[in-house]
Amino acid sequence: MKKSIKKLPEFKALDDSIASLSIQYGKKLLDGDTSAVDALKKDLAELRNRKILSAQNQPASQKIIWS
Repeated sequence: MKKSIKKLPEFKALDDSIASLSIQYGKKLLDGDTSAVDALKKDLAELRNRKILSAQNQPASQKIIWS
């Protein structure tokens, strides 16, 4: 993971967003918001797709091989 952050700095921002969203929706869930889980899943899927697209847009020499 550290290698991917060095090669793709936007991964750090996306990872930070994932952490922030998880906390935000966790608080909503604790407050009784039953739609929080579905909303979190939707937002996380969007961030995951952005991360994949970001990796695909890198020059071949910087691409990460996902295993």
